[in-house]
Formats: sequence, C-alpha cells, structure tokens
Amino acid sequence: MSATRVWSRTRCWSRRAIVSRAIDTSRRRTREQRALARAGALPQPPQAIEDRAPGADVLRALAALSPRERACVVLRQLDDVSVNDTAELLGLSAGSVKRYTADGITRLNSILGATAETVTTSPVRLVDAKEARGER
Repeated sequence: MSATRVWSRTRCWSRRAIVSRAIDTSRRRTREQRALARAGALPQPPQAIEDRAPGADVLRALAALSPRERACVVLRQLDDVSVNDTAELLGLSAGSVKRYTADGITRLNSILGATAETVTTSPVRLVDAKEARGER
C-alpha cells in the first residue's frame, strides 16, 4: 500500500471518528435534557434543611476569645480538624493548639454559663493472667 493511500485512509477514519463523536455528544445531550425534563415534572418531596450554624450567643462568645483561641476552638470543635492538622494550618505546635483550645473552651463555658458534663466512672477490677485466660 502506498503512503498516500494510507494517509487518505487515516484521514477518512479520523473524519468519521470526529463525526461519530459529535453525533454521540448531540444524542447524549438530548437524552439528558429529556431525562431532566421528566425528573423536573415529578413532584419533589420537601427537603429538610439542617441548620448546623452555631447560635447568635455562641457567635458572640466566640468573638470574645482571642484570635488564636477562637481559631483553635473553631477548627477543633466545629470543623473537627485534628490537633496536628490545626497546628500545621495555624503554624503552631500541637501543644499550643491543645492549650489554646482548652483555654478557649474554658472561656466559652464561663461566658455561656455552661459546664462540662460530669463523667461517671466505673470500678475497675484487676485480674491476673490465669484468671484472664479462664484458668483457676
């Protein structure tokens, strides 16, 4: 086969591929538009919107904290960012993040009049290795 003939076949194939792709895209777009129109015509159940933002009193109390305390408390407690990630984000050590978070929570508790929940402890009985294995 000559080079010009191969070139001609390659050009024909590439043109056909481009045309096929354009037709496929057009058909897909039409199918998607029809599906969206059908879905839009269906009655939608009401969606409950969950308000996860803190209340106005909490926002005022957060504003009373120092910037570092506020940043640590918000990242650790509201955004659930780890201590190490918070330290990296703020350019602090992990110990500083823990300290600022603890101080911030203490100040928030005093401002909001909240107290930490009391933790009840259960008695612990130490057992020796034989008893743990079920031997007597």
